[in-house]
Amino acid sequence: MASFIQPPLYGDELLPRAARLSVTSVTLDEDNPTRRRIGRLLFLNGWAIRSNDRRFGGLSALHVENGIALALSDSGDLIRFRLDDMTTATIHPLAAGPGASFTKHMRDSESLVIGEGRLWIGFERYNEVWAYARDTLVPLSKAAPQAMAEWGRNAGAEAMARLPGGRFLILEEAEVRDEKGVAAALFDGDPAGPATKARTLRYRPPAGYRPVDAAALADGRILILNRRFTLFGGFTAKLVAARIAGNDVMIEEDLAYFAPPVTTDNYEALGVTHENGRQILWLASDDNFNPLQRTLILKFALEP
Repeated sequence: MASFIQPPLYGDELLPRAARLSVTSVTLDEDNPTRRRIGRLLFLNGWAIRSNDRRFGGLSALHVENGIALALSDSGDLIRFRLDDMTTATIHPLAAGPGASFTKHMRDSESLVIGEGRLWIGFERYNEVWAYARDTLVPLSKAAPQAMAEWGRNAGAEAMARLPGGRFLILEEAEVRDEKGVAAALFDGDPAGPATKARTLRYRPPAGYRPVDAAALADGRILILNRRFTLFGGFTAKLVAARIAGNDVMIEEDLAYFAPPVTTDNYEALGVTHENGRQILWLASDDNFNPLQRTLILKFALEP
């Protein structure tokens, strides 16, 4: 999603030596601090994070592994920090990508998948997917898939998930205009490979909502985070579980609805891990580089 406030240009700006983080715990429900459940989710922890580094923010995707969070900002920066000691972060810009690197408008990175030593990143305005070496961020391949060619400039590659078996699903962030819903693309393999075959699917999000991130579960279900913004209602979100059925991504179950008094902001990132046999879900919000918004990270267990 495009930011309401243009983030700063960094070309000649003196950045801090270290990105220090300031962390405040948050509850699931400010009106009922003891509340632990929302739909099928059990609330485990939550944090609001700020930094002295102006590049910190705009989180559009989140990968959690071995206690480390790797977040992708929608300005083409990768942000890494420990979850058990959120005092500092490292911020690395993507040196290569579509368009110029010094403005968000030209480097709008929205989706992220990590595996096998690679990072796959979806760029919204160009409807492109790039693969990078995980350790060096050197680009390895890129593609402008034909299956995504007609997606809007502010609606492409918003949500991406790698499915069991190696296929990739990418969802368009668009307003539902007819009964068919929004577009999705199912890739046989690497979506950054120009020769990878893909077919078009359709996804119908909850009414008034747009898909903003996705993650696959081992049982074949796909978790899809859907977001809505209205002037009077602010940000709300709906998390659903879906499956691919024919040419459709079909919602099977509504898992959680995030609306006041539940702690809300512009939730745009979704990650899945496992702890002690439980499936753990991580949500992160995109603050749009707006001081009136917050960068939130919430941790949940998915109840059976």
